[in-house]
Amino acid sequence: MAIKVKDIMTSTVTCGKSDYSPRQLESIMDKHKLRCLPIIDNKGRCTGVVNTTDLLHWHLVQKRASHTHAAQVLTQPVIAVSPGISLVEAVELMVSKQKYHLIVLEKGDLVGIVSVMDILERFLSDGRSVFAKHLLL
Repeated sequence: MAIKVKDIMTSTVTCGKSDYSPRQLESIMDKHKLRCLPIIDNKGRCTGVVNTTDLLHWHLVQKRASHTHAAQVLTQPVIAVSPGISLVEAVELMVSKQKYHLIVLEKGDLVGIVSVMDILERFLSDGRSVFAKHLLL
């Protein structure tokens, strides 16, 4: 049986809010050792993501403007998948969109995040031949 995104995604997702400052986002990402942080609005909907590159850009180009909020530094649109898609489809999407993380939504609700590291960890834990077998199904 083919591996699905739901089989390897991180389902406990730390999020930031759109009115958080870049410094607050950095603090959350540092505390939880994250490279990508989904940003949610007041209704709990994912409106974008902030990654380490976005924050680096803010430091270098935006000159650390004190009035900047997450909504101004986040990456949009959200590249999202459903938990039931195959891992192969997720990998193809990551490659085509040049993304290291995909947001997992079910009926519009944030239910997880899947990263290249999640995929590599699964690859290493299953062993190359077992993993390749699953990918080919």
